[in-house]
Amino acid sequence: LETLLALIKAEQKSIQVACYRLSHPEIICALIQAAQRRVRVTIVVDNLDTQDKEIKNLLAAGIGIYFWQRKWFGTKPKMHNKFFIFEQSIDDQKLLVTGSANCTWLAQETN
Repeated sequence: LETLLALIKAEQKSIQVACYRLSHPEIICALIQAAQRRVRVTIVVDNLDTQDKEIKNLLAAGIGIYFWQRKWFGTKPKMHNKFFIFEQSIDDQKLLVTGSANCTWLAQETN
């Protein structure tokens, strides 16, 4: 968690996020602060999150959020990815951070 937060705080250009569940308060806060620094933040989440207060806070901050529509596919798969793409990160390089834990408090504290 600490590494991810440091990367979000250090990013200067853009952050792209795909995460099945996104509700961890520190991650939400860091993404909002990044947007306030004029970092372009774009997020894709599963459509289960559409009513979460954290998602509403991100939308209110002007962050672009796309909701995975299960109806696009006959088998109704979940958007179960968990990754962050940083455009200008360590040593001005692009960086992909991926893992298996969701961006929720429970997942970050127990995984």
